[in-house]
Amino acid sequence: YWCNVNYYVYYGCSGATRYPHLSITYSGGSDTSPPESDFAAYTGKTSWIEGARTLSMSLKDSSGIDTSSTNPVKLHYNVNNGSWVSVTATTIGTCSAAAWCNFKATLPASMAGDYINYFWAFADTPANGQQNLASLPAGAVMTGTGSVTSAPGSPYWFFVGDVEDAAIGDNKWAIHVKG
Repeated sequence: YWCNVNYYVYYGCSGATRYPHLSITYSGGSDTSPPESDFAAYTGKTSWIEGARTLSMSLKDSSGIDTSSTNPVKLHYNVNNGSWVSVTATTIGTCSAAAWCNFKATLPASMAGDYINYFWAFADTPANGQQNLASLPAGAVMTGTGSVTSAPGSPYWFFVGDVEDAAIGDNKWAIHVKG
């Protein structure tokens, strides 16, 4: 302890006027950024395969990722520029603060000629009354991951082409034998 006696300060006092030698105050900080993502978008492509598609992504945030039923990670999509629909992503494994959390969500079956737009919406765990919402691609206006007022101006997209129209080398042939 340091002591203050009139005009000088010295070390080692034991009286009532002693002061700590070192004082550290930590407020816990604040989380002002949305979760970080490692999502590699499947976009701007023509696919020659019909059917459902499962997309996956990883998110990380110092306060954790909100996986509650109130504000879970969601994949929003529309088919042929129709109405936006969302599916709740499933957590793969465990999810904890400051660690990568893995998610997957499945788009329903698509047919040849379908044009699919999609984007992700997610949030961190609320800390000190604040929650950081985000979308991939950025630009969605929302009050929650399921409460999207407007989609990003340029969502991710892909087109499902008819395999008969695929250029040579873009289609894949497989032989299946039933016995």
